[in-house]
Amino acid sequence: MAKQSYIEERRRKEKQQRERQILRAAKKVFVKKGFRAATMEEIARIARLSKAALYLYFPSKEDLYLEVVYSVFQHFFQFAMDHIPKDLPPDQVIYHFGKVLLLYAQEQWDQYILAAHFNLAEVAARAERQRVEKLDQLLKEYLEFAMQIVERGKQQGIFRNDLDSCLAILSLWVSINGAILQWHFGKPTFLSPQPQLEEFVEFLLQNLLRGFAREQKKSVVSQKEHTK
Repeated sequence: MAKQSYIEERRRKEKQQRERQILRAAKKVFVKKGFRAATMEEIARIARLSKAALYLYFPSKEDLYLEVVYSVFQHFFQFAMDHIPKDLPPDQVIYHFGKVLLLYAQEQWDQYILAAHFNLAEVAARAERQRVEKLDQLLKEYLEFAMQIVERGKQQGIFRNDLDSCLAILSLWVSINGAILQWHFGKPTFLSPQPQLEEFVEFLLQNLLRGFAREQKKSVVSQKEHTK
């Protein structure tokens, strides 16, 4: 009995190790070529597996892509939790989240670009339902967590009572990501002098938070806080 248990545990660990090996290989290919141009053949080659063995772990390219993206979103949100100071008021949590999103793109570009370019609708139809639902649930949980921060700000009188918490978070996500991608793929060279990305992200965050604020004449995050 003990021997059988040992064998089962060893097989489980070997399976987990092989899955990590596959995910590392897949991430490299998806970053380099994008989802559409990536092939299971190339992923199998980099993972040092046969194509048949790869399909034993992931039945389609869509399923493998979803698993990679799932791990990236997990990594990003853990990164955010680790870098946002604890016990901040809601407006400063939102401010720091925007700054951390920029920091993540600067330090973890390969991971960031997978998340930024991800389109669930593009792959959902051909992926296993369970895998689609797992990622969808993860993203909903993170969105709800962020929305609760906005709701707390409304309760504390920091944000407007009529502020839609979902739209507030989406506007933050789209604005900062849009700036990062614009600077990376098509920096606005027609501007003179050219603003730095960090400067533009700061401008976006200041104006977003002014729009969220209950008293719009006041800056919700002090300049002193920005320069820390």
